[in-house]
Amino acid sequence: MTLVIPSRRSLAVVGTLLLGFAALLLVERARSRSVADAPTGAAMSGPGETSRPDGLRAEPARPERPALALALTDQRGQPWSLDQGRGQVRLLFFGYTHCPDYCPQTLAVLGQVRRELGPEAERLQVVMVSADPERDRPEVLAAYLGDHAPSDIGLTGDLEAVAAMAAAFGAEFRKDPVRQAGGAPGGDGEYTVTHTGRLYLIDPAGQIRGSYLGALSPQDVAHDVRVLLGVSP
Repeated sequence: MTLVIPSRRSLAVVGTLLLGFAALLLVERARSRSVADAPTGAAMSGPGETSRPDGLRAEPARPERPALALALTDQRGQPWSLDQGRGQVRLLFFGYTHCPDYCPQTLAVLGQVRRELGPEAERLQVVMVSADPERDRPEVLAAYLGDHAPSDIGLTGDLEAVAAMAAAFGAEFRKDPVRQAGGAPGGDGEYTVTHTGRLYLIDPAGQIRGSYLGALSPQDVAHDVRVLLGVSP
């Protein structure tokens, strides 16, 4: 009987194939685990889809809870809290008037949501809470919303009150100093604000029912507003 001893090249090929097979198994196992661990009605649902029993397409609030009626100051300089005007659906987000992207984009999409809703838009209220209360005084918010969405509510206040509102929604924000080339601080104390980019959905009873993260679909948001208003989507 002749004993055949594999060459080094053959052994290398076999070893490479075995390593590739093992890697594929690991990838498949990780993919299966990520699908199993995905939050219901959130990561596994695309635009126009829902796996929530209540029919909403927003990512569910965990847990659903009342939106705390913390008092801030609106763009007219008047006290305002979320317990005012119950009976409307509210869409609330944190932003600031110097925001270069998320805030104007969100306001533009919410304008599309209103057009999708038609007459039902009268029962929708949009609330923007400033994450930059140092610069966003009531008159600044009034001018900003007057340019973008004059019927919306803009809220500001002292830093502690705004931080309490953000914490109630699980949102965060912070000031980031503008840096020059080489990392030196920018002049005149310039800064930007990093803030949570979520749009929160609040039902007519004042419960936080869900939120939207990332790119917004006007059709999905309008669908959810109609569901909460008890109108057939």
